[in-house]
Amino acid sequence: MNRIQLFNFLLAAILMLFIVPKSNSQPVAQSTQTQTTPITQTIKGNVYDAQTMEPLIGATVIIRDSEPLLGASTDARGNFHISRVPLGRHSLQVNYIGYEPVIIPEVMATSGREVVVDIGLRQSISELGEVIITPEIVKNKPLNSMATVSSRSFSVEETRRYAGGMDDPARLVSAYAGVAVGNVQNNAIIVRGNSPKGISWRVEGVEIPTPHHFAGGNVAGGGIVTLFSSQMLDNSDFHTSAFPAEYGNALAGVFDMNLRTGNSTVHQHTFQAGTMGLDIASEGPVVPGSSASYLFNYRYSTLGLLTDLNLIPTDQEFRYQDLSFKFNMPTRNAGTFSLWGVGGIDKAFEPLQTDPQMWDNDWDRVSFDWGIEMGAVGLSHRILTGKRTYVNTTLAATGIRNRMETVRQDDDLVAHDDLSAIDNSGNLSIGSYISHTFSPRFTTQTGLTVKRLQYNLDINSTLESDPSTYRNLVDERDHSHVVEFYTQSRWSLSQNLLLNAGVNTGYFALNEAFWVDPRIALRLNLSGSHSVSLGYGRHSQREELKVYLVRAEANRSDALADTDIHSNSSALADTDIHSNPSALANADIQLNSSTLPNVDLRLSGAHHFVLAWDWQVSDNMRLKIEPYAQFLFDAPGIADSSFSMINYQQDWAFSDVLENNSIGRNVGLDVTFERFLHRGYYFLVTGSVFSSRYKGGDGVWRNTRFNKGYVANALVGREFAFRDSRRILGVNTRLNFIGGERVSPVLEEKSRERELVFFDETRAFSNQLASTVYADLSVTWRMNRPGYSSIWALQVKNMLGRATAEGYNYNYKTESVELDKSVIVVPSISYKIEF
Repeated sequence: MNRIQLFNFLLAAILMLFIVPKSNSQPVAQSTQTQTTPITQTIKGNVYDAQTMEPLIGATVIIRDSEPLLGASTDARGNFHISRVPLGRHSLQVNYIGYEPVIIPEVMATSGREVVVDIGLRQSISELGEVIITPEIVKNKPLNSMATVSSRSFSVEETRRYAGGMDDPARLVSAYAGVAVGNVQNNAIIVRGNSPKGISWRVEGVEIPTPHHFAGGNVAGGGIVTLFSSQMLDNSDFHTSAFPAEYGNALAGVFDMNLRTGNSTVHQHTFQAGTMGLDIASEGPVVPGSSASYLFNYRYSTLGLLTDLNLIPTDQEFRYQDLSFKFNMPTRNAGTFSLWGVGGIDKAFEPLQTDPQMWDNDWDRVSFDWGIEMGAVGLSHRILTGKRTYVNTTLAATGIRNRMETVRQDDDLVAHDDLSAIDNSGNLSIGSYISHTFSPRFTTQTGLTVKRLQYNLDINSTLESDPSTYRNLVDERDHSHVVEFYTQSRWSLSQNLLLNAGVNTGYFALNEAFWVDPRIALRLNLSGSHSVSLGYGRHSQREELKVYLVRAEANRSDALADTDIHSNSSALADTDIHSNPSALANADIQLNSSTLPNVDLRLSGAHHFVLAWDWQVSDNMRLKIEPYAQFLFDAPGIADSSFSMINYQQDWAFSDVLENNSIGRNVGLDVTFERFLHRGYYFLVTGSVFSSRYKGGDGVWRNTRFNKGYVANALVGREFAFRDSRRILGVNTRLNFIGGERVSPVLEEKSRERELVFFDETRAFSNQLASTVYADLSVTWRMNRPGYSSIWALQVKNMLGRATAEGYNYNYKTESVELDKSVIVVPSISYKIEF
């Protein structure tokens, strides 16, 4: 399919949103409908106090606009059960005396599985008879009550429904304001001009390593797709600035992921097969009649299939698999225990190309063998210690085994070791927090986490691909620890004024760093539909352990190259990546070989300021405008150089001596105009304009690598239901407009002389690549049948076939430096059955 055909296909898909009949159309004969036995489903769940986690007994849950009215009351454990619910989308209204009523909109009931909805209510702070409380529609507001600004929740359903989401939370949030993507083939995200490495991931409240398949292959903080299957996830939060005090070790953003609890009464299963691989999930009661449940999911994928079909223009072979699980075990008097885990195994390999005639650039003479294993497992316990207090404790272990080997052939076809990087690291942590509600107006939460960091790092590399310079960069096997403490409070000062405040503090033993990060946010409701929020947060983040553990002898002056030139010799990293010691050339470094010159680096920090205006235009539509400013400080950089970790993308062989000499400034404006899914139709339009600047050790203000300038998204979708929702068609499209990445000018003469790419870092990031327009499409066709439902799905990433810039390479045949571009269209066709 050529680009004109792709464009026509997209245009037809958009037009279909407006010309297909409305969702209440009935294309079959009336006589057939009356003979058809209606298919119904069960909606059940739990209603609890959102602040104390105490179950609410006697709360009423009704399905709005149902005829006859369907509903139920919660039992002694806060559970409700509504049977014989017609298929399709429904809105649930929940009421309880003394609590603010809420509406859960557009809950989808299908024939394949029961619907489980857990609902937290907040106590009303108004005096009896003071005001008439109307139900609040709960949609996209953060689940974390301590989050006031720059935060929103997202649902699992949206990861598939949103075009371009590809069942991946990281790709899903790229449609949100203030979030940009690097390229099509990587899910690394740039939040408000910050490096993707500034993102923190949490699962069930535990910080985990970056949970991506092939994490860090091209970009630190990114990968191909996350380890999380949509079958496992519950509604979760995404934060982009001034995070609540419980979140530490993050400068750019926080994913706070929740695993859902399996069905405790009915066994349910899901099987999916498609071009991206296999996905198998199962859930149900551990023992019939008990409240304990299990949930697990296994995925296996082979991107080699796409390579064989020439859909990915590369000889590289990638394979990955992952497993996730959660056992939930409530007890009568000892609280609730849950055992959970996520893990993945990745393997990639490319053999040597032994025909020099096939060499276009330096990468063609290199082979690699890469294996990475990542896992996290935890045992959590939550118990109510009173009507207003609960305690949550988690013992968790996380680990990663990462091995990369590259071999490079010289002109005589002799293979030499080029890179050997081994990272076997793990954390063992125990964390606990206590939440207490003093009154409906005032709640506090205080937590403490202690982590033991175990590491085994052995990194060896050449300098500028010269085999004579192959040397050890990092060789450390030891342990350290981190202690983190936080306390935060939510205080309703009045009916219309809310204050969230707290502090995150801790100690990192490796470099003896101690931090104190205050956070505060205010929200003022100006009227029933307008609100203004103001937030501030100080944030700190550690670097990768390999940065602190660089050995001094890796920077001997006799191994250094010319000044202020960064090579792109890292095999898998995007080009324009800083290479080890080139910027230290001609420096007379006299360091003892046993020292670690970076071990005393302070943590990078940032001050976040956010102002937000939120207008609830209607029950299903909102407009939000957020201006912000972020001031970065103490970022590591090289002395008298433009290099700063603010611009860090990836470098497998990092070995530079650093100091805390860099500052940065990110300022911008985010706009969100959104219609929530209602009566089969939704849209999301977001736009961001921003400036991201930094000053390194040479004292010059420059654009950062990630200063794209602007990003805009237009996402629209329709659902069409037929035959009493037995057939549901979903069509979703997305357009993404994004500014180009900043790059440094190429040193043409030196690059031709050395047949490698060198950049002029005295003019770092002064050039900008061309802007890009991406288009994505998602089409689903659901068929509900008695006892099961099946879904066909087509998802296309970059359906217009726009070229993606992959970096600069020296071309042996043209004897010049060229910007490599490739057209990567990612189609995913799948069939799923739920039963």
